[in-house]
Amino acid sequence: MNSEIFSIREKLKASLKPGRYEHSLSVSFTCMALAMRYGYDLDKAELAGLLHDCAKCYDNNSIIAACRNSGMELTEGELQAPSIIHSRLGARMAEEKFGVNDPEILSAIACHTTGKPDMSLLDKILYIADYIEPRRYKIKDLPAIRRLAFEDLDQVIAFITSRPKPLALYLFTTDHDTERTVLERVSFGGGCVNDTVMHLTTPKLPFGGVGNSGMGAYHGKRSFETFSHQKSILDKSQIVDIPVRYQPYRMWKKAVIRLIGTK
Repeated sequence: MNSEIFSIREKLKASLKPGRYEHSLSVSFTCMALAMRYGYDLDKAELAGLLHDCAKCYDNNSIIAACRNSGMELTEGELQAPSIIHSRLGARMAEEKFGVNDPEILSAIACHTTGKPDMSLLDKILYIADYIEPRRYKIKDLPAIRRLAFEDLDQVIAFITSRPKPLALYLFTTDHDTERTVLERVSFGGGCVNDTVMHLTTPKLPFGGVGNSGMGAYHGKRSFETFSHQKSILDKSQIVDIPVRYQPYRMWKKAVIRLIGTK
């Protein structure tokens, strides 16, 4: 057992809400169970599961500010769906706040919400453990997915990610953890919590689909951007032209290029 795990638990418990902390423990134990099944390092699996949601101490606005303060660049998609940002920020916090420097653990935390191509064994373990942990109960076909998780990890990931992405999703719940889980895990064009259709009525919310349900978005500024072409122009002065740009690339030019590339 990692000798520091208890101090990490106490530090994490102080920063997360009780329900989120209990979820983190549950994911951690599930990671260890899957690690035993597939022959992976138990300590790494436990730590990845424990810290996977360490950035969940922020609300949407605060997490965007925290990312910008730490120098993290956010994509337009992440800004539109800030609930998925916690995985990337969590990897950075695990390293800087909790002293984790293992690249496999940091990778698993960073992709546990969205997955990624060529996932490592730990990436898969954490991605699935977060989906099937014992406190989950509202996901369709969950008992079958849990059984399959201990038979074939790749089949489980394929099962989770293969379902069609809807144009809209309407969720009715008073459980905040359920709300966060659904909004993080399910890819869809747009939707409402405890209402229907009303997200179409505000021009401040972009509306569009994902994959088969449509591409792009419209409403207000988004409509203008969707149907506009952004022409890219680089206007270079003719006063100065650096010869290092042009062939032949002699040794001194390569040295200058390497020097510039390290700045």
